[in-house]
Amino acid sequence: MRYVRSLVFVFSAFLVSLSVADDTGPADTPEQQDGSRVLEEVIVTAQKRGEENLLGVAMSITAIQGKDLEQRHVIGMDDYLRYQPGTNYIDRGTGRNSVIIRGISSDPGRGGEITGVYIDDIPVQGLDIYDTGSPDLGLVDIERVEVLRGPQGTLYGAGSMSGTVRTLTRIPAFDVFNGYLSVGGGSTGGYGGTNNGLTAMVNVPLAANRLALRAVAYRFDRSGYVRNVADMDPAKLGAVDEFGGLPGQQLDDRGARVTRGFRVSALWRATDRLQVRFSALGQENDQQGIPTIDPLHGAYQQSRFARLDGRDESMSDELDIHAVTAEYDADNWNLLASAAWTDYRADIDWDVGIFFLDVLEGLETPMWIHQAKDSENRTQEVRWTWDSGSRWRVLLGVFNETRKGYWIDSNHTEAAVDPFEGYFELPEDPHPFDETRKSLFGDAGFDLNESFQLTAGFRRYDMAERDSGGTLKAGVTWRPQSQEKEGDTIVYALWGEGFRPGFAVGDPPERCDVDGDGIIDVSGLQWNNVISDDLSSIEVGYKASLAQGRVTIETAVFDIDWTGLQVDVVLGPPCGYTLPFNAGAARSKGVEFALSAVLGDQVQLDVGASWVNAELNSDSSLGPAGSRLPGSPRFNASMALKYDFGLKDHEAWVRGAVAYVGDYYNNLAEGQPRLGDYAEWNINAGIDEARWSLEIYLNNLTDSDALTWANPIFFPYDRESRLRPRTWGARYTRRFGEY
Repeated sequence: MRYVRSLVFVFSAFLVSLSVADDTGPADTPEQQDGSRVLEEVIVTAQKRGEENLLGVAMSITAIQGKDLEQRHVIGMDDYLRYQPGTNYIDRGTGRNSVIIRGISSDPGRGGEITGVYIDDIPVQGLDIYDTGSPDLGLVDIERVEVLRGPQGTLYGAGSMSGTVRTLTRIPAFDVFNGYLSVGGGSTGGYGGTNNGLTAMVNVPLAANRLALRAVAYRFDRSGYVRNVADMDPAKLGAVDEFGGLPGQQLDDRGARVTRGFRVSALWRATDRLQVRFSALGQENDQQGIPTIDPLHGAYQQSRFARLDGRDESMSDELDIHAVTAEYDADNWNLLASAAWTDYRADIDWDVGIFFLDVLEGLETPMWIHQAKDSENRTQEVRWTWDSGSRWRVLLGVFNETRKGYWIDSNHTEAAVDPFEGYFELPEDPHPFDETRKSLFGDAGFDLNESFQLTAGFRRYDMAERDSGGTLKAGVTWRPQSQEKEGDTIVYALWGEGFRPGFAVGDPPERCDVDGDGIIDVSGLQWNNVISDDLSSIEVGYKASLAQGRVTIETAVFDIDWTGLQVDVVLGPPCGYTLPFNAGAARSKGVEFALSAVLGDQVQLDVGASWVNAELNSDSSLGPAGSRLPGSPRFNASMALKYDFGLKDHEAWVRGAVAYVGDYYNNLAEGQPRLGDYAEWNINAGIDEARWSLEIYLNNLTDSDALTWANPIFFPYDRESRLRPRTWGARYTRRFGEY
């Protein structure tokens, strides 16, 4: 009901506002005094010190502006992360995603919190069933997305070992009344179907320069693209004859997803120095069928049982965030205090009989597992920043987070005869969890002279139920005195640490350790609690603005040492269990490069590339030294060309882009299947006018069916994920008010 009320509010405000709309058009492209076009300055807040020029920030970071997200028809993380240097993104369905930066990954499907994911200043990583995934927020009315590469353990804490992805929403504006309504539609090829979207935004000043409200609502219907062929599968029909059960109907569009969401934000300027922001966010995803492939049945086909009551596999998640932030800005210092209440629930109901082929000598049983996790997260952060106006800059902060909730992992044998005779029965009772994370952190910068700056940071954390410790960082930055303006050129060296907390492991099932000696019978592994793993990174980078602002270059080389890897190993029958443990050490080293250039006054070129070698540097039970880390391609690259031109009295543009992702594996042994090694081509074009815009897009132009992930169980019975087939669409936006 809260979504209905929010939609009614937003559309009512939209309709009322149409009567007072004016004709102000979009902003012009930045130009030099001689009229030639230059690259737009990019502003970020990654260092929590307020707004800074990206080229002056001494770390490897990418920022994608909100206008670019809109023109590229970016809806979620899958639409942009593969285009970032040193980054891979794996989407296995609603709430089951993994962001891999600089190759730091032990198991993208179950590896715990490795990459930080934030909505504004609110951490949302590790909320899914396996503590790996994060909510994929619909990217509507977004200020920008920042991708921070390298460990962020001092400023962002646990879970930001490899880097951090920040989605920053737009704040209400005091001085304009405006909004838009956007309607889109399209189609996905193969076994796919129609896609459509509806978004709306309204910004309302409520008191002159004192109070403003901004509201957003959206709905996206994205078709699935997988066909279920269970009712024609001899293996499934044979299992029905043996045990009973119900094969799924032959249906296309498996994995179809409906996303509904809203955001409401109010900004109150209490005084000239004090601002308070209140915000509420809600989003629901419902996915019918699981969009994974069974490789024995060919590309984009699966064979799955249905429930005896006719229900298909399904996935869903629900996110609710309520937050308040107060910020006091003095002449040379700033105080910010924030609190957030985050509730998240994820569910998956799926056919898992194929994973027991060894036990039943090649027969699949109609077995289902229902998994769910319900989390209530409460966070508070207070930070103080001070700038001396000359040499010193200081940040001090405290952070507190409580996480509590429960998870459910239960199975149901949907058969007339239980082939396991209750042997693999999982409990129905919820498993509660309750933990607290407390941190004290700080960061300081000191200018030795006009060219050299030193930085240092720390974080001290205490997780009473799990772990405690600390992380550090230190760096030096050089700026040539001859540069025309601050941020034109920097060279920096940065050392930093990241961490992931350990956790207790319960007693193993009796079938896994029959003699009770703490050694798993089928593997010889010791059953122990998992300790924290941590890493340290050395990075050297160069950033420059050249040709009077028409070219920017950013490059970095890095070397990361990772110790005490937390991994999960799937134990075969008769155990049938997943064991978490620490498995040795790894090293990742590589180079990243990004270039943007204005070619003439109408063409912009953007290029990015990286080479990453992430592998075990010592022998372990999972693989020998030199084994590549799962989900980590050695090479990725992207290139985009955008052409801006006039069409009668309108601004128009066309953009072509390609992303290449090198090969990688889903296991440390580098066994089958081989994943990645594909190029994805996209084309976007549009027309902008003061009152409206029209955009068209074509994604996966070549209709590549490349593998992006496979569940590391038993090849060739792995459940595989593939690129979405060729998808086209169009979107019309009607604007009102001042722009």
